[in-house]
Amino acid sequence: MQQTSDLYKRLVSGLDYTTETSLVIGTGDPDNGYKHDMLMTLKTTNDVLGSGTIGKVAVGEIDIEMRIPDDTIPYQAVLRPYIRVVKGTEKSEWLPKGEFLLDIRKPVRRTSDPGYIKLHGYDRLITAQQEYKPSGMSWPATDIQVVSNIAYQLGIVVDPRTTAIINRGYSIPEPLGYACEEILGYIAAMYGGSFCIGDNRCLLLVQLKGGGGA
Repeated sequence: MQQTSDLYKRLVSGLDYTTETSLVIGTGDPDNGYKHDMLMTLKTTNDVLGSGTIGKVAVGEIDIEMRIPDDTIPYQAVLRPYIRVVKGTEKSEWLPKGEFLLDIRKPVRRTSDPGYIKLHGYDRLITAQQEYKPSGMSWPATDIQVVSNIAYQLGIVVDPRTTAIINRGYSIPEPLGYACEEILGYIAAMYGGSFCIGDNRCLLLVQLKGGGGA
């Protein structure tokens, strides 16, 4: 669960609220992002608990259809969606809903209005297919040391909830020749869960109900 303000909690406690979406492409503030007048659809997905398996490294995805903006969308753009709760004149803080790397952009073929584009992207766990490059550690290392080192290599941080779960100090031998996702999957399986990137853009271990240790 993300930390939310008292205002957010109060607004969602009723039934007559709506949500507002903002998309930031690159850097910027969600107040100045693309909103309902530009966004036709925006959907994020992550199958971290799908099929009840453990030891997965679940890559999140985003699909967007929007009007073609005036500013050019770079081929390697970073996509940052946000949502907030609105009730009358009151508006909550913006909550991040992940961060995604643009993979595909293509125009929408509509004879009536050609001014639309589709975007598809993946979160940074897509880069976990790269080979793990151990650096600055003594081996064998603890499980959380390895997870933290991989997160650093991928350019993300470890969610505090993950640190709280991975607390048994399992010894990991130096994993030469393995991809980051293979090592993360191995450690996730020891704790009865799978890895994903949460809405807060941090590396999160999600345990299946009743998931145990190695």
